[in-house]
Amino acid sequence: MSKTISRENRRLRGTLPKTEKCAKINRFDFIREEVDFQVKKKMNAKLFVAIIIFTVTIDWMACDIFLPAEPEILAYFHTTAAVLNSTLSIYFIFSAISVLLGGPLSDEYGRKPVLLAGVALFTVFGFGCAVAPNVGFLIFCRGGAAFGSGIITAVTMAMVKDYLEAESFQKAMAVLQSVVVIGPVISPFLGSFLLILGGWRWVMAALGFLGAFVFCLCLALPETLAKERRVKGGVLPAMKGLITVGRDREFSVLLLVISMFCIPFYAFIAVCSYIFISDYGLTYYQYSLIYGGICVISFTAPFLYLLLNKKLGAKTLLGICFVLLGITVAGCGSLAYWGPIFFFVVLIPYTYAEGISRPLGMVLLLNRHERTSGAASALTGFATSILGTVGTVVATLSWSNYLDGLFWIFLVCFLTALVLWLLLLKWKVKM
Repeated sequence: MSKTISRENRRLRGTLPKTEKCAKINRFDFIREEVDFQVKKKMNAKLFVAIIIFTVTIDWMACDIFLPAEPEILAYFHTTAAVLNSTLSIYFIFSAISVLLGGPLSDEYGRKPVLLAGVALFTVFGFGCAVAPNVGFLIFCRGGAAFGSGIITAVTMAMVKDYLEAESFQKAMAVLQSVVVIGPVISPFLGSFLLILGGWRWVMAALGFLGAFVFCLCLALPETLAKERRVKGGVLPAMKGLITVGRDREFSVLLLVISMFCIPFYAFIAVCSYIFISDYGLTYYQYSLIYGGICVISFTAPFLYLLLNKKLGAKTLLGICFVLLGITVAGCGSLAYWGPIFFFVVLIPYTYAEGISRPLGMVLLLNRHERTSGAASALTGFATSILGTVGTVVATLSWSNYLDGLFWIFLVCFLTALVLWLLLLKWKVKM
């Protein structure tokens, strides 16, 4: 009996022999894996991914569905374009801030409650926009909806990382990154349709109704982060997860490399209508065909990543992305000035590079921090959003023409990414 008590005291004090400590650790790992298995088997993986996809689609539609209604809102509130355009700035700012909060908080309190809180904010403030009595209240509610939107972005990516095994996770990332393209493409058309049917208030109300529907869907989702794997100690340690992840120099440099591939896409979207319609003299219909072609390529590129990923490693895939981006940089400085068809052809290599780097980057970045994937997802979303916004601002500066500006953005991003990539290779980072 005394030996049993003595052994228990030694176990509690952490002085068990090395072999017994290993056995204890292994038993804990086994229990943790069992808990994770119990979590994962609560819902069919395909149904789980389908709900996440729909949630992310609504999230990405929220910004662009508003654009067709701007002229009518401008006239209704008798305000200025500068004041109304601030709704876009507010949306991006609040979304970026909440991305940083949502991921770490989900590491502490679990994914599902934080996701439901984000969807609830998105829904309530969506309806608030629909009943706005003045432009100030409209801007306030757009900020609130954006806050919910950022939480959704961070938590959904972390949930997918928790729930799916390696191969399924890569497939889901490819599909989700394609959805990133679908939302902004279809939302202006949906906004225009609702505008014709019932006016701008119905456009805003649609976000509220869609948010309520998504909330009901999310209620069916399982909690993907077991209590045994959550960050302990309250909100502050959870937020410190951002610092921990950010201090990982390899994570931060890799994040910047992936972001450099995203920036030109944001810049292109900001000025493409001016280039094709004003500079090249195309009709709106002709511009729509070319823009639609770019979107189709961007949509299919993540699936090309899945195909190539089966045969090629991550470093090789990123190397291919660099080659494709380099081709576009060279073409932007020469062939793009020959006409719209040449510019379209020049953009094809980059569109594939950007579409491949998106899911590849998410997989690499989230895999680096298993226990704080919420914080990793938050930093990833924050960096791409902020840097993408910077790309949009730079693209719309007073260039001699927007094509020149786009070329310099491509060139600077390519050279920056290349230097950072060579640094990662020097560090012999495992991928």
